[in-house]
Amino acid sequence: SIPEASIPAVVGVVSGLILPGCPTADRRRTVRGSVIRIRFSAMTFGLLLDIDGVMVTSWKALPGAVEAVNSLADRAIPRMFLTNTTSRSRGEIAAALKECGFRVDGAEILTAAALTAEFLGSNYPGKKVWVINEGPIAEDMAGVDLVDDPSVAEVVVLGGAGPVFTHDALSKVLEMLLAGVPVIA
Repeated sequence: SIPEASIPAVVGVVSGLILPGCPTADRRRTVRGSVIRIRFSAMTFGLLLDIDGVMVTSWKALPGAVEAVNSLADRAIPRMFLTNTTSRSRGEIAAALKECGFRVDGAEILTAAALTAEFLGSNYPGKKVWVINEGPIAEDMAGVDLVDDPSVAEVVVLGGAGPVFTHDALSKVLEMLLAGVPVIA
């Protein structure tokens, strides 16, 4: 069973994975005098866990989080780890989490860059994409035709702010937007 000290971490990461119209079951658990209600669906496929503030803060594991997350792995419960950071790749995030004691794989990490790549593939397939971002996210954008030259870009993606967000770069983005080039942030 999950150690009682880990329950707040688990409850904090249970996401709204209940699909409309699916049969559900409520489970109630009392922890330190508080009743916690967790809703499960017959069609729940796994858990989506936020990383920063739920599992770690400043890349240090929160109390009980390692035990709770590793317990999910021990039980073969499917899970994905979500982050909106664009300063690290999925591989780098997995390595940092492993250093904290979490048993995770880079393929289990869902980043803003990976979701953006999926969006671009669905909505702008084959288009040349200029990404303005501070951080090594190219490996998370497999299948996207990334370009360094904005003059050949057909789509612009704005990632995490940093030194690359200069006045000149943002002026170029505005110029491109006004010319009809899609800008995704």
